[in-house]
Amino acid sequence: TVATRSEATQADEALRLSLNWQRLGKNSILKARAGLFKENLLYLDPPNLIESNSQFRTLISEIEQINYLKGGHQLTSGIHYQWTDALSGGYVDPVQQQNLAVFVQDQFAIKQWQFLASVRQQLTDFEILPTVWNAEFNRSLGRNLKLNGKASRNYRVPTLNDQYWAPGGN
Repeated sequence: TVATRSEATQADEALRLSLNWQRLGKNSILKARAGLFKENLLYLDPPNLIESNSQFRTLISEIEQINYLKGGHQLTSGIHYQWTDALSGGYVDPVQQQNLAVFVQDQFAIKQWQFLASVRQQLTDFEILPTVWNAEFNRSLGRNLKLNGKASRNYRVPTLNDQYWAPGGN
């Protein structure tokens, strides 16, 4: 039999709060940000006897310092923290994940060339992850033409679903 009409529904609820603070100095800016997110997803498909309730809570905080240095350098450094816990019918048990990262970035110009370089080191659940970096440049070659280049090393942290979804996950 082929279903002609789905009876599945999904009810989403979300609460999102954020707090931002900034202090301006003579040659610097200090920023602090925090966010709290609470999400509930209820999926129902009565004909197929499926009921899935997922709940997530996430706390994100970051402190960032931007310094304007001699020679036109804009040096940015900071620390980032994220905590997530989740409860889902797709997980065997409730799960948590914590991320802590430090980062630094330098942005500057030499004549008409713009340069940016950054590096980031992260720990996830107290495990040191590969260091990631980025280097890029750009230069205008005329009114309608721009040259860009970028090289980077990237790493994607597995999501909670990647790790814990049943059956599957790592």
